[in-house]
Amino acid sequence: MVTTICRNFLWKGSIEGKKVPIACEIVCKPKAAGGLNVINFLVWNKAAICKLLWAIAQKKDKLWVLWIHHHYMKKKDLENMKTPKQVSWVIRKIFEARRWLTTGVKELELYAVKGKYLISKTYTSIMPQYPKVSWKTLLLTQGILPRHQFVLWMSLHQRLATVDKLSKWGIIVPKECVLCMTDTEETHEHLFFECSYSRFIWEQLLKLFGISRQVGRWQKETTWLTTRTKSRNELWKILGSAFAAAIYQIWMERNLRRFQQSRRESRDIVIEIILHLHVKGESYCK
Repeated sequence: MVTTICRNFLWKGSIEGKKVPIACEIVCKPKAAGGLNVINFLVWNKAAICKLLWAIAQKKDKLWVLWIHHHYMKKKDLENMKTPKQVSWVIRKIFEARRWLTTGVKELELYAVKGKYLISKTYTSIMPQYPKVSWKTLLLTQGILPRHQFVLWMSLHQRLATVDKLSKWGIIVPKECVLCMTDTEETHEHLFFECSYSRFIWEQLLKLFGISRQVGRWQKETTWLTTRTKSRNELWKILGSAFAAAIYQIWMERNLRRFQQSRRESRDIVIEIILHLHVKGESYCK
């Protein structure tokens, strides 16, 4: 229930709703694995229950621990004893937490530091080890504003609500691209960077950084830039920040034109991105 409320609030700003662009499992992955590193409440709850199991194993000087040892364990081995019958669901859950451990109850000692149990260490241990996504260095480029990073993250997953996706959800809107004003259907591939409007913005930013290359489609550009942002050269990190700003501004302009009948010229967006870079002290643009 809590997970559902938080999921809906993230995507819709309210606790109601069903369809979401990206599954909760992906959102809770580490950023390097393509997620947002949002806490998985189900896993965190397991880690918290393990803390209670640890308290029983350590025979902590607490009334509830002493009561469990006296009434249910009766000097039995916590590792091998069966879950007591006719107990409350809370106590049952604590004992059942043993099955979440890989090497037995002694494993809990690994998550304690100086006599204090760390739920965060247990959480990290229980969470699956996901493979890293190919574009992690681009997403994690230093200097990207949070709102730019979020839209970039959505676009890297290709989950922005473009017209072709809206149609699949039963939402009927005009299909033509509102940026380049052609009859071409608005898809993710068209918006980045088949569309002449968005391609111009990215071309101008590349020129400002002294880079001469023909802009390709989305996959080609993200692969090319991901490779460059792995470098320690600050210039590439700034360009990564500019790319994220460009994706954000293009998407915002698309929404303004489609839903608010407002518009900006592509050159104005380029200027706004440049000003953003200079405000942050990133003045490598020539």
